[in-house]
Amino acid sequence: MLDGETKKKSKELEELADRVRQDEQREEEMRREVFGQKQRFVEAEASREVLRKELANIQRHYVELEDEQRMRERDYKLAVEDARRLGKDK
Repeated sequence: MLDGETKKKSKELEELADRVRQDEQREEEMRREVFGQKQRFVEAEASREVLRKELANIQRHYVELEDEQRMRERDYKLAVEDARRLGKDK
């Protein structure tokens, strides 16, 4: 009778040990997954920062182009006015 109960307890112990190993494996997999997600997050943040800087540079360049265009338009208008004035003086 004791032998049967010992075998039963041994089997229960083995089952519990198996469950513990499986839980530990799942925990390790979850830790790896979390680490991978953290890595991806850090990389995404770095990419986002690079994109922000690129956008700021593009916006700055756009403003410079607009300013340059306004100056050219003003110079063109002045040149047209000068040409008209010279044409009237003749």
